[in-house]
Amino acid sequence: MKISLTTWSILVLLASWVMAESQPTKTSSIFENKSATRPSPVRLDALDVKRHKLRVASYNIERGIQFDKVQANLEEARADLILLQEVPGKMLRTLARKFGMNYQFGPYSPNGDMGIGILAKGKLAPDKLFSMKDERNFALSVKWSVQKETFFVVSVHLKSLQRPVTTGLLNAMKPHTVQVKRILKQVKKHQLPTIIGGDFNTLAWTPEYQSMAAEMNDVAVVAKSQNKPTIFIGVGGYRIDYFFVDDSWKVRDYAVGPKPGSDHRMIQAVLEWRGEKKLSDETLKKRSDETSER
Repeated sequence: MKISLTTWSILVLLASWVMAESQPTKTSSIFENKSATRPSPVRLDALDVKRHKLRVASYNIERGIQFDKVQANLEEARADLILLQEVPGKMLRTLARKFGMNYQFGPYSPNGDMGIGILAKGKLAPDKLFSMKDERNFALSVKWSVQKETFFVVSVHLKSLQRPVTTGLLNAMKPHTVQVKRILKQVKKHQLPTIIGGDFNTLAWTPEYQSMAAEMNDVAVVAKSQNKPTIFIGVGGYRIDYFFVDDSWKVRDYAVGPKPGSDHRMIQAVLEWRGEKKLSDETLKKRSDETSER
């Protein structure tokens, strides 16, 4: 899907829709990959991915300033996989213990405790913490194993927007696009069934979104729920949090959490694995042809 923007005035108008995100605090410089101290509330042998519809959630928790509400929202979601942004490492460990889930933590920057987190029922193996010169780390990828199946998962928090918002969005397009392409390169490297989710700090008309949507399926679009906002600014609401999946997944449901707890709303999806280990040759060729046309 391509969108032609004929004038800078359109960019300026649409740019005013997005609010700058808070800057992260300092964090540690290495992965943290731990197992919860309590067993998973769902037995792994009962989590049959060939028939079980996996529940996934993504949530920018705004540094956990309303942690009790965040915890309640996540508990209600009952997700098998949770992707978090702006999460303090201490809070991530608390959630892992409470829900009996394994976790992985990727810091934004050295010497602190704020970053990107992943919680899961099943085993998590570290893959990559995505970095960019002069920017905070912007994504965390893992291999998620359930029984004998392995999936590729990425929790995303693209470059924050600086004020003024119009200039910030325009300036972020280039680094955002670079960040998205680096994530997609890692996806192609593994060729595993893939789930990507998080705070993309952008709207669906931008080149960074177009790059992602050309390679992956926007879960909200598939579910015909792309008009549901994930953040509210003044009297308006806008969608800047996304789930993307490859063709290995059927989208069974999608929802945006109605309850506050952060400046973002939690997004949730129900996904069913088709049983494919990797993308078909036909799909790979189609996507290669689409990329060449661009």
